[in-house]
Amino acid sequence: MKVTAGVLRSEGACEDQVEVFAAEWPDGVEVSEEALLRAAEMDLNLTWFAAHFLPRPLLAEYKRQVAPLLAKFNRQVAPLLAEYERQVAPLLAEYKRQVAPLLAKFNRQVAPLLAEYERQVAPLLAEYDRQRASLRAEYGRRRAALIWRLLSAHLPLRG
Repeated sequence: MKVTAGVLRSEGACEDQVEVFAAEWPDGVEVSEEALLRAAEMDLNLTWFAAHFLPRPLLAEYKRQVAPLLAKFNRQVAPLLAEYERQVAPLLAEYKRQVAPLLAKFNRQVAPLLAEYERQVAPLLAEYDRQRASLRAEYGRRRAALIWRLLSAHLPLRG
């Protein structure tokens, strides 16, 4: 199976992931162990890939087999994260201590501007919400009718 940037986009891949993929494989790539290992090195989201390209039975097996790998990874990362957080905590506390008076001054200066903005936006938002509500209701009615047409035409209904 050949995967291209276009195929990834059509499956809804994140654009940043597509860009990384396309930089490595501008013409796409045949799926192979080598290509998948390279994708892992590039930190492309292989879980997303599996969910979108593996047939359901293989995806279920993938999930079954990847679970212990993920559990092991999480066990190994936990002490690293704890140590990082321990070292960052005093730095963050000092940052917050220094920033607090600056934020307080900023908030005092911004408050009247924000209040005026909200005063002017309120009637616009109310009108938008009023008009959107009727459109949403119509959209809901049309979806309901569509679902009923599809169900009644293609499924035996239980009585």
